[in-house]
Amino acid sequence: MITWATIIPALISAALTILIMLLTLSFRFGKMYNKIENIENRLKRIESTYDNFMATLISKMPGGNAGDSVNLDPLLERFDKLLSNISPKGNPITGDDINKLKQFRNKIAQGSQFTLHEYREFENLSKKIEKELPENTRNEYNWVIAGLLGVALGLLIAAVISKK
Repeated sequence: MITWATIIPALISAALTILIMLLTLSFRFGKMYNKIENIENRLKRIESTYDNFMATLISKMPGGNAGDSVNLDPLLERFDKLLSNISPKGNPITGDDINKLKQFRNKIAQGSQFTLHEYREFENLSKKIEKELPENTRNEYNWVIAGLLGVALGLLIAAVISKK
């Protein structure tokens, strides 16, 4: 027969078990909340750094807030030097490819806006050129072309924004 003497300890034991489980869950949720809060704080710092970086870049562009422009001459000179190491062989690089690449280089130097087609063509030509460079200059070329492609992308974005 079941008596209150056996039911009460069982109820107290069940209540204590549930209480311990709830405390454990709240502790785990507290730890997760702290981790999420840390991630949010990191993202805010990254966003702030990115915003400051973009504001600096925009201020350095022609027509930006500061009115001065980025000096691309050293980057363009290094590109010209690397490009001079390539002679058109007809396969896969032709003289037309090198001339087109030089036209894109001049467009960047003048700050002329790019179309999407021109940007993609510049990117594809730069990849073809990389394969023709000697091994010891490819790393430098990749850094230089990354900078030039970044400027070209900025000029493409400027073209899109100015059309709106």
